[in-house]
Amino acid sequence: MAGDFSHRNLRATLHPDQDECLCETNGELDCSIEGEECNALPGEVVDLPKGIPHGLFDNSRKPVTGISWVEPTGTLFELFKAIYSIGNPNDVVQIAGEFNEEFLSAQQASPNWTVSIV
Repeated sequence: MAGDFSHRNLRATLHPDQDECLCETNGELDCSIEGEECNALPGEVVDLPKGIPHGLFDNSRKPVTGISWVEPTGTLFELFKAIYSIGNPNDVVQIAGEFNEEFLSAQQASPNWTVSIV
């Protein structure tokens, strides 16, 4: 799945059943993986293991794009389609629970991010 991660500030989310990887193609994301801080630069791959809390932050407020993939896919693709245009973080958190995905706090999910499904 390719995405525009600009202005994305999803704090403290985890996937209990899937491993996720993210490869930056443009821009820079600050990452927090189980409390450890790192940066994702173009061409770098960030490993987000299942069950581990992680957050992705566009602190630069500049365009950020990347490719993300999960294994096994499960229902994550359907979740992304379901929350594609949802602006209310509380609604995103509620919908995510229906897909066995977890945001650890409604206040930590930002309404200012988009995902392009390709």
